[in-house]
Amino acid sequence: MLAAQLEGEFPDLYIQSEWRYTEYPNAQVVLASEPPEAVRHLIDTAPFPVDIVVASDGPDRWEAMEIVEEMQSALTADSGLTSVGSYDPLTGTYNLTVEGPRPDAGVLQQVTGLAGGQAINLEFGDDASRAEPAYVGGEGGFYGCTAGFVVRNGPTFGISTANHCPVPETTFTYKGVAFGWGGSLDRNYGDAQWGWSAGGTPLPMFRQTALSVLTARGIVGPYIGLGHCTYGMTTRTSCATVVGLNTVVNYGPADGTYRNLVRDGGDHVDHGDSGGPNFGTGGQVLGYTSGFNSDYSFWTASSALHNFAYVTAFVD
Repeated sequence: MLAAQLEGEFPDLYIQSEWRYTEYPNAQVVLASEPPEAVRHLIDTAPFPVDIVVASDGPDRWEAMEIVEEMQSALTADSGLTSVGSYDPLTGTYNLTVEGPRPDAGVLQQVTGLAGGQAINLEFGDDASRAEPAYVGGEGGFYGCTAGFVVRNGPTFGISTANHCPVPETTFTYKGVAFGWGGSLDRNYGDAQWGWSAGGTPLPMFRQTALSVLTARGIVGPYIGLGHCTYGMTTRTSCATVVGLNTVVNYGPADGTYRNLVRDGGDHVDHGDSGGPNFGTGGQVLGYTSGFNSDYSFWTASSALHNFAYVTAFVD
């Protein structure tokens, strides 16, 4: 909750947060500059000690993601290849994995120039490193994807999924109820879209397994070290741990690039799982599945949808 609040109220200051199980203090927050008194108060009144790291020598989270996308464009120009990239504010290193062979020296020199003196870790691979959205298949009638959380904007309610899922028409039927396409999250903030309902009764619930549902209890911002579970129409229920934030994924020319994605360790989703809920076992609302490669799974934080599109999960 502290992470979600910092992101929403101080988006240009907040970079990332982590829960470190083997270090003290366990909680760490990384900021772009020295925190003002309001931020100090939020952190000091948390029910646990927090290690504050000021990463003022490098870019903030938004600048870093913009630079990562520029690097990806240079490395994959006209090739149709995919890539995954992020910036580590603790080490000052850009990390990028690109599907395909190493480009020529001129491209590498261009990428080095974009780093502005920061270190770069580049990895190149074959099809195993390909990043792809998980939208093929899934629940019929809902864009070929999985439904996420019930969402609201004031008195208006609807259903959410991933933005890359193809919208067949401006109106559609889901579970026997009519919906109109409502909008999508800016790609700078993640991969999500929603439709508003013209009827039915909204419930603050989401699917936990093929046979059970959970009540949505509140929105939690993602942090490194967060253990959570995911439901998707193909994989059903799987669980993982967050290993990275502020990730930029280039899914190739057909599906484009999304910034600000959360990165899980391990590929635990598959085609048809896109848009499905990522959640805590107590009903905490975390986010929406986006895609995967052989090393990671990617998702959009519900806190980003709330903070940057003013569309929030319907919670009890």
